[in-house]
Amino acid sequence: MRNGTCPLCHSNDVYRQAGHPLQLEKVTLKPGLFGKTSAPDRYACTSCGYLEIYLSSAEDLQTIRDSWERVSS
Repeated sequence: MRNGTCPLCHSNDVYRQAGHPLQLEKVTLKPGLFGKTSAPDRYACTSCGYLEIYLSSAEDLQTIRDSWERVSS
């Protein structure tokens, strides 16, 4: 989606809405009393309705590396 093509229907009718601190949809990056949340960017295909969300901040991604359990393959 971030490349402008929908992975589901292959349409180029993809739109992005950047995350905003006041949006209701949040991702908990670090739980706890002084936890941290982030508002993800949203990508939507207006041809089929497919929606994806992404964290774009390098700092947010590092917080996840430091705080979350890694899934082994």
